[in-house]
This record gives sequence, C-alpha cells and structure tokens, in this order.
Amino acid sequence: EPPPARGGRPPAATTAEEVEATFQRQRAYDTYSASRDPAAGLFAAMFGKTWAEDFIYDFLFSLSERSDGGLNLAPPSFGGGPPPSGHGGNPYAKKERGGKNPHAGVAAGKKAEKSVPRI
Repeated sequence: EPPPARGGRPPAATTAEEVEATFQRQRAYDTYSASRDPAAGLFAAMFGKTWAEDFIYDFLFSLSERSDGGLNLAPPSFGGGPPPSGHGGNPYAKKERGGKNPHAGVAAGKKAEKSVPRI
C-alpha cells in the first residue's frame, strides 16, 4: 500500500472503480450544491431564471443533474422570525427614552447623562 500523500490525505484514486466512485461523489456534491445555492435568487433577479439555471448547472456545478422543477429561487430561510413584541430592536428608539442615547459622547470626553426616575 502506498504511503499517504502530503498533508495526510489518502492517495489519489488509482483503479477504474476508485475513479468512478470519486466521480459519482463529486456529481452528488454538485447536484446537492446546485439545488441549494443561496445566490440563485440573486442571479435570477439580475439576469433571468434561464440564465441563472444555466450558470449554476452548466458552470458553477457542471457535474450536477438538473432537477425537474428547476432551481429553488426563494430567498434562504434561517428561521427565527421577528423577535416577540417588546423584545429586541434598538432600546434607544423607544418613546420613553426620547430616542436619545445616554452614552453618546462618552468616548469624546463628555459626561453621560444620568436618568433620574421621577417619583
């Protein structure tokens, strides 16, 4: 058995079966990546759906197999959604603080305004 190639990687495929298996893995990777390319929607918006599909399937992931339904051009969804009411956002934009940042100017040597609650 030959020693591992530089960098600790296994040696390159040497038999016809190993080459074919490597090719099939690359085809599966390209097909997976083409179907999930986050830039597909951008390409379609800028250049049209046909151009976007041709670019992704024939250039970026040239070993990929086109799906019958074409590319998924919906924007990627990362889950979560908006924060619950009253949570998140800019705390200094709230009406009770008048939109003023009490820490503004501290770095410039000015004293921060202190807010004293009224009783």
